[in-house]
Amino acid sequence: MKKYKIIRSIQLLSSLENLVINKTQFSPEYAEKFKEKVIDGISSLNVFPYIGKPIGYDRRAKVIDGHLLIYSIDEKSLTVKVLTIVDPRQYLIAKKYY
Repeated sequence: MKKYKIIRSIQLLSSLENLVINKTQFSPEYAEKFKEKVIDGISSLNVFPYIGKPIGYDRRAKVIDGHLLIYSIDEKSLTVKVLTIVDPRQYLIAKKYY
């Protein structure tokens, strides 16, 4: 089974941090669980990169706890670049990716 290298973008790290900060205001426990789910979801892409749905522009989206994890796959270098995570209710931000 092929294993892919995961590359996390600066945008992903920033978006995840903002989401966790926002969720911490309401429930620190939920925010921590959310962060763990996202980290686990990203880690699973090294073995199952095609689990997400194609959304256009050679990108895919994996749903994690109601949020869209946006990423692309490079078969030549066996890499998955995780671009960002967005709340699909934030239409203008999510629209940039599909």
